[in-house]
Amino acid sequence: MTNGGQRPDPSGFRVENEMDLLFGRAHPNPTREGCPPPELLMQLARRELPIEELAYDHLSQCSPCYQELRTIQQAKAARKSASLKRRRLAWLAVIAVLLAMMGAWFVF
Repeated sequence: MTNGGQRPDPSGFRVENEMDLLFGRAHPNPTREGCPPPELLMQLARRELPIEELAYDHLSQCSPCYQELRTIQQAKAARKSASLKRRRLAWLAVIAVLLAMMGAWFVF
């Protein structure tokens, strides 16, 4: 399960709750010993693997991996939120145009 080298600290990690505070800082692993490869962390972040997967246990013992996983999850949530905001704006624009057209129709 070694990754064969150092990985940079995830810069997008934000502490959102007590779990992030605990697992994100409690177990530093500067040499990244025993860390799963990035592809496996991506699968774990998407919850594509069964809970019996041993790499999940590693997350509770390695803050850098936990931070990486949470960064992936937080980025996905941010993209989803931005997409939702864009859709809402699009619907508001459509409603505004329809209301303007209806108002113009009543005036004329």
